[in-house]
Amino acid sequence: MSEFAPDTVERADLWQLVASRLRYAIVSRELKPGEHLRELPLARRFGVSRVPVREALIRLSHEGLIQNEPRRGAFVVGMTLDDIRELYEVRAVLEVRGAQLAAKAAVPENITNLRRIIKQFDEAAKIGDSESIAAVDIAFHREVMIAAHHRRLLATWEPLSGIIQTLLTLTNEQSNKTQIMSAHRPLVTAIAAGKADAAEKATLKSLAEGMKNAELMWST
Repeated sequence: MSEFAPDTVERADLWQLVASRLRYAIVSRELKPGEHLRELPLARRFGVSRVPVREALIRLSHEGLIQNEPRRGAFVVGMTLDDIRELYEVRAVLEVRGAQLAAKAAVPENITNLRRIIKQFDEAAKIGDSESIAAVDIAFHREVMIAAHHRRLLATWEPLSGIIQTLLTLTNEQSNKTQIMSAHRPLVTAIAAGKADAAEKATLKSLAEGMKNAELMWST
């Protein structure tokens, strides 16, 4: 197995943190397709029991990043550029609809939350930590989906959020930190003004820029 550095996990949400570290290692290609992910060595490496490792592997299997084979265990599937393009296509379907609905259904609390997240991003950008910036970025996208007030749409989007956040972390490492969230400000303006067409346009523009950054990241 590749000697990626997982960091010891100490918080309560162990399986989520293990999944996050493994997901990053897989998407960043530190862990190569075909590598065997054994529960016990991973548990020792992360400093946890086998239970959170097993739960993390189940989640990553659902995300299509690994494959569980009977009597053999879990093996890395990885991601290709085509996989990333497919992800952005699905995001476009879900997030454009979410933005349109948010422009029609958002309440003052949603607008306040979106503006607060923009300010949080500005603070994170000053520090320049890509992982922190991605955490704020995904929180923004989640809040837009929440503002749509469409439970099924949010439930469909949420399982993708882990991979989305990982890709944001990787692409943010090569992006201009001061420009990342600026692409989202027109979306907040459109939602606050109740302009669904403008919200759609802002979302598509942001996704197009994100896909471009992902392609640049993948080519390096």
